Amino acid sequence: MAEIIQMGSFITPSERATAAKLKELPDNWTVICNKELVTPSGLTCEVDFVVLASHLVFVIDEKSWSGDIYGNENVWVLPGGEPRYSPLQKIGHVARQLAGVLRGRVPYLHNAARKVHFVYELILLSAPVSRLRVADSRVAQHVLNVKDALDELPHIDREHPELDLANAASAIRTCLCDLKDRPKFPQKINAYTVKEVLPGGRRFRAFQVQHQSGARRLLKLFELDPTEQPREFVLREYNAIHLAALKGVSPDTDPYFFWNEDRYVAVPLHLPTGVALRMPAAEAVLENPGYALELAIAGFRELEVLHRSGLVHRRLDPESIFVDRRPDGPRAQFFNFMFARIDERQTIAHELDEIEKDNVYLSPECRIGFALGDPESDVYGLALTLSSNLAAVDPTREEVSDGGIEDWVETSLRTRLGAWRVEIADSFIALLRECASTEPRQRPSPAQARERLEKLSADWQTMETTPNDREKTFADGQYRLIRVLGEG
Repeated sequence: MAEIIQMGSFITPSERATAAKLKELPDNWTVICNKELVTPSGLTCEVDFVVLASHLVFVIDEKSWSGDIYGNENVWVLPGGEPRYSPLQKIGHVARQLAGVLRGRVPYLHNAARKVHFVYELILLSAPVSRLRVADSRVAQHVLNVKDALDELPHIDREHPELDLANAASAIRTCLCDLKDRPKFPQKINAYTVKEVLPGGRRFRAFQVQHQSGARRLLKLFELDPTEQPREFVLREYNAIHLAALKGVSPDTDPYFFWNEDRYVAVPLHLPTGVALRMPAAEAVLENPGYALELAIAGFRELEVLHRSGLVHRRLDPESIFVDRRPDGPRAQFFNFMFARIDERQTIAHELDEIEKDNVYLSPECRIGFALGDPESDVYGLALTLSSNLAAVDPTREEVSDGGIEDWVETSLRTRLGAWRVEIADSFIALLRECASTEPRQRPSPAQARERLEKLSADWQTMETTPNDREKTFADGQYRLIRVLGEG
């Protein structure tokens, strides 16, 4: 059996069960549990398991997600439409950082592993039934079911024989054990039971929790510091969400509370209703403009309400916008208000500029500095999110940085809206292009965008109800009438 080195208690039963399974790995292997890596940029990354094998070091993130999971290289969507940032992105980043740490501290690796990939990242799925429908080429090599781990990990290790880690096993083991221990959070935080540890941020930790009443929440735990993170900074998101919830454009929050001798502030956030726009629109709903027009009208209508309440989100993206389809039409809700600007309150734009802004949905002005974020920035983020949802594709960093985002809006939408009447598709795409302009002053306001969409919807409905005695197809269906150019 492998040696198990446990640093602190496991937070979830699935972590404990996975550790018991990994203990059955080969005798000369070492499994180190519950560690934390601080990157040079100051970002803290928790690591469930680090496995020292014969030729590789595995860094492993365990996930207890079950059912059908969809997504791409950026985001995975869990059953029920709940989006999560791809765990492969995080664990890949951790692997690169850990490789740098080991090369710097272990002489054998410094000399022998300069050009050798020896830290291998893995996601272990521990639920009995997990079906991945994720469009990411890394899944085949870097995602395993726990039940297969005992066979697959030794197999992967044998496929990478470039290094013999037995030459430095003691030094590597010491280096890994010297990493900071993961904080020892209890399985309960007041009335909330921790169900899952989520990726946190530079200034907070996040948990999927369940209240003793049975309600699920996203709980953010902020460590207070009079200088680095005073209470006023922490409560910005709480105040922003509560204000937006009063207007019906955001889920509410339970009252915040202090925890662990007042060292932490805990903010339990209600989860949004509906589905995040990260879940792409099905091709079947785009056969006519009805779905897209309703969706866009709801988004700009609720954004108009958000701005009237004195809030500017400043970082709208597919993970921050949820849509709940109701009998009277869709309703949009906004989420993730950490970057919000609140009128007549202290700004934290300077602090936000220190956070990595690697988000292709961020407006050009906010990439320069969040102090430049205005209502027009939200129009940009909403337009790109709508385009991504309808086109089922994300813009690339190159398309954003090269100033070609307006062309991306047009080309990506054209491929999915081909069944629409041309005049409706042209007007709809032209509006979203305008909203995604790199020049903020050229973007319409949410009210202007909503009014144009409502008129477009009325025009389409008129076209649908107006009798048309022209043949829509001819030559045995080989050709379809698109537009009448003129008669004379």
